[in-house]
Amino acid sequence: MSSLPAFAIGVSGLVTGAAIGFFTRRARLCSFGAVEDALIGHDWRRITIFGLALGIALLGTQALILAGLFDPATTTYSPKRLPWLSTFFGA
Repeated sequence: MSSLPAFAIGVSGLVTGAAIGFFTRRARLCSFGAVEDALIGHDWRRITIFGLALGIALLGTQALILAGLFDPATTTYSPKRLPWLSTFFGA
């Protein structure tokens, strides 16, 4: 656990989220807008940048895993079991 008070953790999360939101908005990094520009406007620049950002994130995550700095089993994004039946009917 962190030794910071809960208020400081909340404020740091708010500041970090606001900064990420500002720069994402400024860069127009929106997946829906990128797909819309590509399909309707025939402008593939935004979806190319979105794909590049996605590729960098995937490569960075895999590099951290290979270096032993990140254990994906400790996150909620990789479940221990995959509920096949729920996934099939939910999809």
